[in-house]
Amino acid sequence: MFAGAAMAEETAAAPVAAGTAENTVAQAGSNPAWLGEEPEIDAADIVATYQCDILIVGGAGNGGLAAAATASDLGLNFIAVDRAQSVTESREYLGAINSTYSTQVREMDRMQVLNEISRYASGKCDRDLIKMWIDNSAEVVDWIDPMLTAAGKFCSVADPGEHATGGTEYVVPVCEHSWIVPYQPPTRNDVLLEHIQAQGDDIWFGYELVCLVHADGKVTGGIFKSEDGYVEIDAPYVVLATGGYPANPVMMQALQPDACRVITAASYNAFCDGSGIKCGLWAGASKQADPTPMLFDRGAVPLVLWPATRVRALRRRCLARSISSTSAANPSSRSTVTASASPTSPRLTITCFLQRPCSPVACSARSWMPTRPRTSSAS
Repeated sequence: MFAGAAMAEETAAAPVAAGTAENTVAQAGSNPAWLGEEPEIDAADIVATYQCDILIVGGAGNGGLAAAATASDLGLNFIAVDRAQSVTESREYLGAINSTYSTQVREMDRMQVLNEISRYASGKCDRDLIKMWIDNSAEVVDWIDPMLTAAGKFCSVADPGEHATGGTEYVVPVCEHSWIVPYQPPTRNDVLLEHIQAQGDDIWFGYELVCLVHADGKVTGGIFKSEDGYVEIDAPYVVLATGGYPANPVMMQALQPDACRVITAASYNAFCDGSGIKCGLWAGASKQADPTPMLFDRGAVPLVLWPATRVRALRRRCLARSISSTSAANPSSRSTVTASASPTSPRLTITCFLQRPCSPVACSARSWMPTRPRTSSAS
């Protein structure tokens, strides 16, 4: 979720009462294996200490850059840090309801959108948080659009049209904004960083959160690992914008086992390993007891068995597409596609790996057995 100009007005969420289902994991007893114990850093090992009013952790991601840019606009005394060494790659789409642009396509019923998203999540969601996005997301578009327009990019809104699956009507809201051309420099997050720097502020790269500074239920800063050693940054307000945990297989297996079973391909930021979530829990934060993943259906594949001739054609086509889409932009990219089918075994295995030095992506399709076995002849 991309938060922006309304951040200053939404400073805190209501606390969760002890004993509820969403109560902190740590308060329920001994920490589970995926959480572990909070590290203890000796004060003598801290090489530097800084003070500010607002500390933004994960300041080079979507939420962190928006928070930092907003704080910079407001002239606040803040420090934004990130464990990465630069702004990382991100999705370029921005979701917003009833913005200046999207209403030109179709105006959405806010309550209908809220109900549909809740249904999409099987009711396992924070409706107040979703409503905050519905009510404030148009303001975010108004806030960021002039920056992207000045960078030579212009907004386009997708019209999803009607969407019916299996006789069930689904409401797909008009909300997808992109600035043409997406995924080409400068990206949205590049523009936000330049906006921050133009106002005399910056992101501190190479600062990895180790733990939060907390006592008596109040967080007052964080301790970070940097190239110079451990650094402490003290602040009365701390924003955790460190993302989820798709890059942490231990947390995924423990908290999202169904997601691990059904996906056929996955891509994520390697820094989304749940470290910020664990630091928050160690400090006494609350976490939803029954987490709900967001899964896209792009991994769906037809249950068919192709003859060997079609397998070879698929291999040539995939290889040609991979080379044409990556080599021009990155001559050092490597693309490997393998496909095999055995006449004696009615099973087809297709594996495709695309490696970019700056952003490795690996997609592996599983093996499928058709309902009616058929022998494919080699030719």
